[in-house]
Formats: sequence, structure tokens, C-alpha cells
Amino acid sequence: MELSVLERNSLTELTNIGLNRAATQLSSLLNDTISIGVPKVEIVPVEEVLAALAMPGEEDVACVWQRLNGQVDGTAMLVFHLDGTRKLVNALIGSVPILAGVDLRAYEHEAMTEIGNIIISSGISVFSDLIRGEIELSVPTYGEHRLGDLIAAQAGSHEPRDLSVIIILAQLRASQQNVSGCLVLLLSVRSVASLMQGLKAEMQRSLDASVA
Repeated sequence: MELSVLERNSLTELTNIGLNRAATQLSSLLNDTISIGVPKVEIVPVEEVLAALAMPGEEDVACVWQRLNGQVDGTAMLVFHLDGTRKLVNALIGSVPILAGVDLRAYEHEAMTEIGNIIISSGISVFSDLIRGEIELSVPTYGEHRLGDLIAAQAGSHEPRDLSVIIILAQLRASQQNVSGCLVLLLSVRSVASLMQGLKAEMQRSLDASVA
């Protein structure tokens, strides 16, 4: 789906609001100043996701995903390169004493699941406000898999023509290190149409308010 300049700017502004909410929560959780740069937003067909992300499908990535239900249905996936996850959890693990016998990898996975849940929930809340309806989120799941396999698994048995993907690319800055990540919303075409309808209504309300 080709976005107009105005639609892209409005969608970017909205997602930026959600990501900044996440940055505030993460700053408290990690006891560090977390900032998230202005995102780049695209809407692409499911078969063009890997090209849009500029990430090889056979590369292992770290991913937190949650199912979406309600007026929007699909899957939200927060994707990082594996080395990026280490940078994120080091701020948390480095300040917490690890007891003997504790599985450090399990602790890392738990930390990433919580980080992912915060970012996904904050992003989705903006879309929920946009359509003025409820979007339910499942319990978050963390895994390290090939990106192509993750996309295929979440697409399931759906035909490519029945799916659209909103890609939100952003830089997360923590402990003086930049981490590139992306929020991938694998949604039904109906859901994307509903979001775009809500976006246009919001743009019209803003226009009406500016001329009132």
C-alpha cells in the first residue's frame, strides 16, 4: 500500500508517540536513560517484508511476538539482531546480582520478553486509540529463529493477498549504544484498512481543529 506524504507523516507521528511511551517505561525498568529515535514506517505486502527490512531470511534473529485480536487481528513482532539483545539486557543484568546456579540465558530471555512486551503494548495502544476500539494482546513469546521461518510461521495458512505488513523501523539508544530494531505488524488486509480509515478520520479531525 502506497502511503501519501500526509498519511506517512501522520502515521509516523502516532507511532513515535507510542514508542516514546515505551522509552519512558524502559528507562524506569532498566534504570537507564532510554530513547527511541523517530521511526520509519512502511506498509508492504507480506512477500516483500524481508526486502523492506534489509535482513536475510536465513539469519537468526531475536524476536518477541504477540497475537492481536479484536478490531485488529494478526501478530506483532519485535525483531532485533542477536547482538542487539545483548546490549539491551546488559543494562538490566549488569545491575542485578546473579545467583549461583541460575541459567543466565533464561534470565536474558525473560528480560527480552518484558522489554518486547513494553514496546509492543505501547505501540499497539496508539493503534487502539486510532480506531477507537479494543485490541487484545496475547501473552508475549520470545524466541531466536530464522527471520524467514518466523514470518512464514506467523503468516500461517493465510494467502499472501490476505495479509499486509506495517513495518516500523527505529533506533533504540541505551547505555550509549545504539540498537536497531523493528516492530513488524503482520495484519489482515481488513485490519490495515480499518487502521487507515481511523488515520484518515484523525487527520480530518486535526484539520478541522486547525481551521476552527
